[in-house]
Amino acid sequence: MRTDTSDVGDAGFKTQSLDKMIWLFLKLLHHREGLGKFLDNTSESGLELKINDTTQAISDGQESGSSDRLIDSLTDKLATLESRLPNYREADENFKILEAELDKTEQKINHICEVGMTSRDSSNLSSQIDGVADSVRLSEQALHGLDLGNIFEDTSAPPPLISEDLMEME
Repeated sequence: MRTDTSDVGDAGFKTQSLDKMIWLFLKLLHHREGLGKFLDNTSESGLELKINDTTQAISDGQESGSSDRLIDSLTDKLATLESRLPNYREADENFKILEAELDKTEQKINHICEVGMTSRDSSNLSSQIDGVADSVRLSEQALHGLDLGNIFEDTSAPPPLISEDLMEME
């Protein structure tokens, strides 16, 4: 038999799970926006074209007897461009993974809302909310290997995004 204290504890746990999922969702949206801007302003074909042009400029400079300073500068430029290409590819892959995780999380949020509106069985909603914690944990594991800055370094609790009153209505 459950006591009032355990019901309050469950509501707090569910609220924390929802807050954590929504907070992660918001942080991922922010990071997706930054990656999207980077990808909008850079292209793989553009980088490859610059690499080819710079390689040709080095070759032309060497054939025409250009100064060592110019050749060194072009060689350094080429090395930078060549290191940008894998960075672009990694950002593109990260963007696709972020998109998939964001879509998955959005679907879970929609599902919880739908269950809350259409189900008279509070245990069904409760089990959906309980599954949120596992979903957040799996999303964090899937995204932790990506270079997403400090999204996962912040170990502080998410801000309260879900009202305790909403959870008590259950």
